[in-house]
Amino acid sequence: MSEWDITTEEGWSDKLGKLLEEADTVGDAVADRKALSRRFVQFILRSRPNTEAIKALDVIANEARRSVLISAIDDRVAAISDRTAELVLLTKGIEETTANAEKAAQSIRLENAQGAVDGLAQSVKSIKALAASMKDADDEQVRTSLENALKTLINLKKKVQAVADAV
Repeated sequence: MSEWDITTEEGWSDKLGKLLEEADTVGDAVADRKALSRRFVQFILRSRPNTEAIKALDVIANEARRSVLISAIDDRVAAISDRTAELVLLTKGIEETTANAEKAAQSIRLENAQGAVDGLAQSVKSIKALAASMKDADDEQVRTSLENALKTLINLKKKVQAVADAV
């Protein structure tokens, strides 16, 4: 015999009473709530004959079904809202970490660029000092190479300094 083999209004009223008791004790699990909602739908589909009393029971069953599902939906909405808040917090953390990393990288680039500018400036001074200390009798080819190197280093120093200033 099926749980739905009911023939009297009193039997249908008792069945609805049992379903409502289950609704009072249903757990928080969405699957349990959906299963109970389906049982209320089965009640509405199977309850016979369609007298005014049965139709009134069907209205109560439908309202109970909606209440059970709304609770499940509310739980899901709350869970989604919680995940959204977690995402916002995580995103803020990532943005802060990214900003700190960018500041650190910028500082490192500036430090490296400034170190290169200082090294180039020292090289320019050293080449100028070497060129000034050479006598006219020294190798002309060496002096020309030093002058070319000096020009190249001065141009490179200007470009690196521009990079350092941009950082």
